[in-house]
Amino acid sequence: MIIKQDQIDKVLNNANIVDIISNYIDLKKRGRNYVAICPFHDDSDPSLNVSIDKKIFKCFVCGTGGNVITFVQEFNNLSFFEALILIAKELKITISGIQDFNIKKSNNTLEAKLYELNQSVTNLFNGLLASNQSIGAQNYLLKRKITPNQISRFKIGYCPKTIDVYDYLIKCGFSHELIVESGVIYQKGSKFSPFFENRIIFPIMDSDSNIIGFSGRAINDIDKPKYKNSIENKIFKKSNLVYNFNNSKKKVKILNEIIILEGFMDVISLDKIGIENSVAIMGTTLSEFHIKQFASITKNFKLFLDNDDAGIKATAKIAKILMQKDIKVTIVNNDSLKDPDELVFDNKIDYIRKIISEARHPIDFFIDVYKKDLNMSDNSSLNDFINNIFDILKYEKNNILFENAISKVSEVTNIERNVLKDSFLNSEKKEINKRNEIHKNNPENVVFSDIEDTYFDYFEKPQTKIISNVEDNLKYLKNSKNFAEAWIIWNLLESDDLLEEIEKNINKIQGVISKKIITFILEQYTSKNYFGNNWEIIANKIKDVNKLYCEKIFEIKNQYFTYLKKTLTKKGIYDCFDVIELYRIQLEIEEFNNKIKVSNSLELKKSYLEHIEYLREQRNIIYQKRRN
Repeated sequence: MIIKQDQIDKVLNNANIVDIISNYIDLKKRGRNYVAICPFHDDSDPSLNVSIDKKIFKCFVCGTGGNVITFVQEFNNLSFFEALILIAKELKITISGIQDFNIKKSNNTLEAKLYELNQSVTNLFNGLLASNQSIGAQNYLLKRKITPNQISRFKIGYCPKTIDVYDYLIKCGFSHELIVESGVIYQKGSKFSPFFENRIIFPIMDSDSNIIGFSGRAINDIDKPKYKNSIENKIFKKSNLVYNFNNSKKKVKILNEIIILEGFMDVISLDKIGIENSVAIMGTTLSEFHIKQFASITKNFKLFLDNDDAGIKATAKIAKILMQKDIKVTIVNNDSLKDPDELVFDNKIDYIRKIISEARHPIDFFIDVYKKDLNMSDNSSLNDFINNIFDILKYEKNNILFENAISKVSEVTNIERNVLKDSFLNSEKKEINKRNEIHKNNPENVVFSDIEDTYFDYFEKPQTKIISNVEDNLKYLKNSKNFAEAWIIWNLLESDDLLEEIEKNINKIQGVISKKIITFILEQYTSKNYFGNNWEIIANKIKDVNKLYCEKIFEIKNQYFTYLKKTLTKKGIYDCFDVIELYRIQLEIEEFNNKIKVSNSLELKKSYLEHIEYLREQRNIIYQKRRN
């Protein structure tokens, strides 16, 4: 049974796009539409527009756009049908036929196999912790006041030096290749030794409680380093590490705030005293992955990093990023110079609860921090203090808080408010002019008018925004490429008028699924089994070949249909292929830039630079064609 479009239309008609998107990000009304900081690229000035009348959203920088299903799909990294199911459940709408599509991830994927292996390793280490081989580890945990209940809750274990992890996993039925890929062993001569030997093991889980890797803590001063994490693999990415999000997310949602800590011992200690809405980012870097994941359930972030110099610097950096993204951030003012784990160990429970409840706005926090080093008789010290506060203040968008901050700086420095305000505004103007000068001639901001007119049709075009970094530009080109491929597929589903042009250029298509779909439609036209203007026939037929292809056609119909109002001309088709080619060229340029970074050979670097120059020439030919 195939899913009927009228069922999807029912979901789209009943879903309030503003309400649903507001579950993930903060929207602000602007005229008839709503705007927000875009969660799909590094945004600071609200670039995401939402139309409640048209039931669509669009980012005018990275190009991400579509309907409410598209937003849920992109934000949660889901498939089209997974996002559809999520919204349909919320609206209590049944989608018949959805059961024919295997939404659940296959147990045969590499990711699923690694999860299973990590679970087996966790069970092994957790069991060994209670054995006679783990007396030293038991004593260490007892000394740190970690209870049996916490050992069970956090699945803490121990890896004795004598255990043969490799042999154990082979007997469990895991292949040699998978064991090596997991990183839980390393080769030492002809033997395979445990990567975490003689360490207490703390499993690290994703939001769905899948074990993605481990952190091993040495129990004596001989073993270095003190902490050792799993090596990166298919499921273990350093920038994506969050400790305890799987356990804490329910409490975070109830309390509507998340406490962000550095290390897992801090989390375990706070959990011990009943503070269950904390996570550890395993260091001092808050990544885009972290922000997106945390913001999906709360917009209130409390930073509780260590109070040393590294922690203060990291706190300032993170606070500015969050303020820039319009996320409410406060900072726990820990004057004790001890980390949360040490405070709990010293039984400073009331103090911890007090400083968490009295967490401060970043500007107030850093005025007090930087004031400690301020020497009023030294102009350089005074200048540093003001610049440090201005560097945070420029991200504050609330006028009342801004004015209040200027007053506080004035009180500390004895400099009049109007002088400080003028100085701040002048420094901001200089920075804006500098950015504009750098990017004003950026050829990568050239857009394709034929595509742009259709793609942006449902919103009034805003003032042109500069794509200011490589990552955002690549995101924009990727979205444009996806749109171009979707437009080619949709026009082919409508008619065979441009069949010859598409056949000639099919090898330029980047997306594997898109190419398979186009090939299938072309074959249906050639064999006289399809005559156009009935996309559901193709969706139904192609389902027997691969259900993913069927889902992709539904995704195109619902993500892009409102944009694809006009039939492509021959020129439009070539525009689409040019957009696809631009993306390919940019990917190759980035690939060779990365090769230059890691190469130690001057000859190779020269060769890579020559190839990059050739690619840029090819790219400029396309840009020049569009200007003429």
